[in-house]
Amino acid sequence: VSYLASPFFPAQWMEEVIATLAARGVQVIRMWAEPWCDLDRMERMLDLGGQYGVRFILTLQDFYGHTDGYWFKQEFKTKGLPHINNIVPRFAERTEILMWELMNEPTCPAEDADRACWEALYNWAQVTSQQIKKLDPNHLVAAGTQRAGFEPRAIEAFRRIHTLQTIDIVSVHGQAGKLDQGERELEQSIAHELGKPIYFGEVYHRGLDEDCRPLPQATLDERAAAIASDLERLPATGIDGYLLWQYAYGAV
Repeated sequence: VSYLASPFFPAQWMEEVIATLAARGVQVIRMWAEPWCDLDRMERMLDLGGQYGVRFILTLQDFYGHTDGYWFKQEFKTKGLPHINNIVPRFAERTEILMWELMNEPTCPAEDADRACWEALYNWAQVTSQQIKKLDPNHLVAAGTQRAGFEPRAIEAFRRIHTLQTIDIVSVHGQAGKLDQGERELEQSIAHELGKPIYFGEVYHRGLDEDCRPLPQATLDERAAAIASDLERLPATGIDGYLLWQYAYGAV
């Protein structure tokens, strides 16, 4: 529920979302905890998590719309680190937090995917994860990555980032129903090689058409079957977490 603490989502609806998901057996909610989020509201959200038995993955930045290659090279020092220094100490003792994510899907964009950007991406992950661990040694830290990619430099950066001692768990995103087809097999092998757990922070499967209308019931049934198949296979694949993208509150 990426928008759970966002300013545009009414705070009075938070409890209904958390209670509804908890009643369906959801154990973890992933949400954006960006610089413009109200920390008092987030405190209330964590209280509700404790009340309903739900924990949170707090994602500190979103790559899309706010960052680019320059962010990793320089801008995070003036915008990312101050946010970390503000939010992390405040919630360092909260047991409702499962982990911190550095960013949603950090990557080097196609127009800036040279060695300098991948090196900067690694340095950014190193500096920011070290700062979080310094302020909060109690919680897991993940990079929030989507995949290793296909280019050698991207794969090398993915491996190096997850080799960091301050990155505790490997993050991937993928499509539902693909575990039988080796979805994120490379990333799983890297995680197992490093002896670190791995989780799907986003599992997607379309339920709406281009006009935001629900797809036919047969398609939705196929989606449910794909998710069920993945969940049955999780123990055999060594996947430690599986979060669906994403809960839509109310009318779309």
